[in-house]
Amino acid sequence: MRAEEVATVILEVAFAKTTPPPALNIVNPRGVPWANLVASVREAIVDEMNLCVDDIPTVPFREWFCLLEKRAEGACSEDMARVVRCALGLVSADDLD
Repeated sequence: MRAEEVATVILEVAFAKTTPPPALNIVNPRGVPWANLVASVREAIVDEMNLCVDDIPTVPFREWFCLLEKRAEGACSEDMARVVRCALGLVSADDLD
């Protein structure tokens, strides 16, 4: 599965008109480095929303995963939606607190 394919799936979920389930799992049998995946998602958002790459900060996987775990503890659906928006660069990590 190419990073662009995963980025497309993430964008479809992020911009869906209906609320997605609180957790989704995209499985890639070959694996892709986090930096490659995030770069593809960032590029797709930049293209879709006519933004500058610098408008969308990214974080290392470990930091993102720690934020995700923190939010998952007792999270409601809005908490999970905010984590996804953070992962996609639509809000900053500071906005999660």
